[in-house]
Amino acid sequence: MEQQLANILVKATDYKVCLNCFKINWYENKNCIECNKTKFDNDEKRIISLIESDYDYYKKEGFLENDIDDILMDV
Repeated sequence: MEQQLANILVKATDYKVCLNCFKINWYENKNCIECNKTKFDNDEKRIISLIESDYDYYKKEGFLENDIDDILMDV
C-alpha cells in the first residue's frame, strides 16, 4: 500500500515502525514490508520524527513543501 507523506504525518497513529529496519508500516501489517520482521514500535512521536526527517531531506533537495506532501511512501 502507498500513502502520501502528509497523510502519514497527520494520522501517525495509523502506522508503526519496524524495530529492525526502521521502515514505517501500516498498523495492520503483521510483518515489515521491507525486512519481513515482526517487532514494531507504534510511538507516534517516533513516526512523526521519521516523516519530518524525510521532509527535511526533500527540502534540502529543492522540493517545495506542497510537492513533498504528495510524495508516496510504501507502507
